[in-house]
Amino acid sequence: MELFNIIIGVIGALSAVGTLIIALFGINLGRKVSFKNETLYGTEAETRYNAVKDKLPKDRLYYEGLYEGGGGKIAPQFEVERFRYDPQTMDIQWKGTNKTVRYYYTDNGKTMVKSWKLK
Repeated sequence: MELFNIIIGVIGALSAVGTLIIALFGINLGRKVSFKNETLYGTEAETRYNAVKDKLPKDRLYYEGLYEGGGGKIAPQFEVERFRYDPQTMDIQWKGTNKTVRYYYTDNGKTMVKSWKLK
């Protein structure tokens, strides 16, 4: 009878530890999954950018200048996107980056962009 109680106690303890590990993994996974990419245009983009521009870390700004990408961009445009680091194709400077934020705007008829990489 005593052996039975020990076995039941061990099974209970292992179940509790397993549940804790699954819960912690689920919380971390839930944070990543719950984030959705966001793209805003026009006055909505300007309003959102003005609301967050002071909160964006200045040291994480990695590009500010003329937009030289392909295709036409609608400006103003504000994008927040999930980012996944790939060690085989990316520089080490991108390691730890989870999101990118871009703000497209016009200046003297040219499309400009500000880009941040956030951890």
